[in-house]
Amino acid sequence: MLYLGSKKQLVAEVLNFRYYIFTVPHNVSKGFTLIELLVVIVIIGLLAGIGIASFTGSIDRAKIAELQSHVDEISLAIKRYTLDTGVSPASYRLTDTVNGLVTDDGVPGWAGPYIEAWVACPSIGWTYWLADL
Repeated sequence: MLYLGSKKQLVAEVLNFRYYIFTVPHNVSKGFTLIELLVVIVIIGLLAGIGIASFTGSIDRAKIAELQSHVDEISLAIKRYTLDTGVSPASYRLTDTVNGLVTDDGVPGWAGPYIEAWVACPSIGWTYWLADL
């Protein structure tokens, strides 16, 4: 842009402009507005909700996998007992002291123990039962 005034006027205006920029207070906001803070809080809340839902789902899947593992272990113990003795175990509480799968129940051909110890269901804490189906 072509300046039509004298050099003195140009220098005076530049100095005046510099003075204005550096000394005159401007209306500059320092911080966030309430709306901006609320938007950030809502976004953080949504992300936390999604994370908690995902975490809860993974805990449930882990409990189901553990339960399935326990059922498979008990099923295998029953099959081995049946193959060794020729009969299926009777219906009783699996935590009984003499039950055939953990301790000898007097059935000929017993070669156990077929399972080391009984564990509780991971979701409710109850022990498993064996019942005729």
